[in-house]
Formats: sequence, C-alpha cells, structure tokens
Amino acid sequence: AAATMTLDLSTTAAASDPATAPAPAPAPAPPRRAATALVLFVGTGCRPGPAHGESLAREGMRSLWLPGIVQALAASRLARFDAAVLDGALLEGRDAATLSHLHDALQCPLLLLADQGDELDEIMALELGADAWLLRPVAPRRLRAHLAALMRVQQRAPLNETAPHDFDETDNTDGWQLDRITNRLR
Repeated sequence: AAATMTLDLSTTAAASDPATAPAPAPAPAPPRRAATALVLFVGTGCRPGPAHGESLAREGMRSLWLPGIVQALAASRLARFDAAVLDGALLEGRDAATLSHLHDALQCPLLLLADQGDELDEIMALELGADAWLLRPVAPRRLRAHLAALMRVQQRAPLNETAPHDFDETDNTDGWQLDRITNRLR
C-alpha cells in the first residue's frame, strides 16, 4: 500500500469550531522508518505511480501530488516538505525566476524530471535552482535513492546556519598548519 496523502487547497487554514470539525481520518500504517518524510510531486508528468509510491513508503516517505506550480506554492504555506519532484515541462515558457521562487517557497531540495534533454538542459536546470535533474523514465528505486540522498545532504548542512571558518596565516591545529599561498595543510 503506497503512502499517498491529499491536501485540500480549496479552503484557507482558518480556525474552525472543534465541535463541527470532521473526524480525523484513520492513521496510516506506520512506515518502516521512525521519521516520515513528505515528498511533493508537482506536474502531470511526474505523478507517482503505484510502484513509485510503494518504493517511497518502504523508506518512510509519503507523497503528495499537485498538478501545477500555483498549487505547490499554496501548499508551501500549509505544509513542510522534505523534498519536491517537479515536472520539467512546467518550466517551458516561464522565466528563470519561477524555479527560484518555488525553491524559496518550499525550502527543500528540488529534483527536476525531464522527458528529454542533454547536458546543456541539465546544466541550465541546476543553475536555475534545481538540486538534481533526472531524465525520465526513472525507476522507483533510483528515484527513492536520489530523494534520500538529497534529504541527507539537507539534514547534514542546513542552509545559512554557519559561515565557513576564516583561517588566518597563523592557524595551527594539532600540528597542522594552513599554508595560505598554496592552500594546503602542512
């Protein structure tokens, strides 16, 4: 059973009367991993099939599919996503700011799926803000592995938390010294 969820974007997140609120849906079966990641799929060309959903669920990932960028931007205000997979066809005819704006709103790694492309297409996607680029069709295990790797990198190095250490000419640690001229440790 694939762990796919839905998110109602037709209503706002206003407070409601608890007495009239609908009963919560039954909780899904717990995933294999303790932490559950939420992966957003955006665009008709990257709607996860049953095999992809099952592969993600085995690794403790739930998925949400939305048809377009507008809906993804609305969802970014309602939920926190651990990764997003975007149909590259959604970017055709749009300016470069679209991908950057989506990336900023979601605050998670963004993997772009393309139907066709070459090295130049991949470079452009990465330079516009995608964290990874894959050519379709993508096997479920490969997609899962790429998503897991992107999330690991995100967890290891949160953005803008620390500045790199600024060494000076006299930095010496445990017998090692930085040579600023050759940029080597001695």
